[in-house]
Amino acid sequence: MYTPSPRSLPFRKGLTRPIEWRKHQLLQLARMMQDNGDAFAESLAKDLGKPRIETYFSEIPLLGAIAAGCCAGIKPSELAPHYAELLADLLPKYLDSNDYRVMTGAVAESTKLLEFQCQFDF
Repeated sequence: MYTPSPRSLPFRKGLTRPIEWRKHQLLQLARMMQDNGDAFAESLAKDLGKPRIETYFSEIPLLGAIAAGCCAGIKPSELAPHYAELLADLLPKYLDSNDYRVMTGAVAESTKLLEFQCQFDF
């Protein structure tokens, strides 16, 4: 269970704006996908029956948020528990956890998250 915190603070302080910082985060996202591509493909195949090629498409919206210097919350579907667990485990190892967070849970958690003003939630 994730306890939301003000994710816009790093953005408002300008911490996510420098181009070099954004490039580093984008490279880290690419590294996460390269290092763990098989694990992502397996988890999405188990949960949703997705073919391998669709594994990478699930992270495309996050690319735009990072490139724009925005903070983002990622809320995987409760119908994809293997993927959600993998993403929650790996994302903080690659990206700045103050700016990019994975939020797990079902309907109750999703409803609570809607109460918070967010720049992007995936």
